[in-house]
Amino acid sequence: MEMEELKQKRWTNGKEAVRAMKDVALAQGKCAIVINRGGTFRLLQCDSAAIRCEWHVRLARFRSKSHPGDWHVTGGNPVTRPSSELRRCGIGS
Repeated sequence: MEMEELKQKRWTNGKEAVRAMKDVALAQGKCAIVINRGGTFRLLQCDSAAIRCEWHVRLARFRSKSHPGDWHVTGGNPVTRPSSELRRCGIGS
């Protein structure tokens, strides 16, 4: 999924947003984990620094009246080279 597509999506809570981004990562052969979080933001990245995976996505919650509480993607690098990282997610052999 391209960054512009991801930026158009909205989720009603942080858990849904994180789950959706983990699904995007798995579809690309990555294993994403939340490495930083606060009340209104989350940062997900690959679970493997050893392979120099640059996959990462930043999520934030809107603070406007037009989107009260909605979560969205603010940036990141959701597309990187394929890897055999699925074993780290408990999916591969």
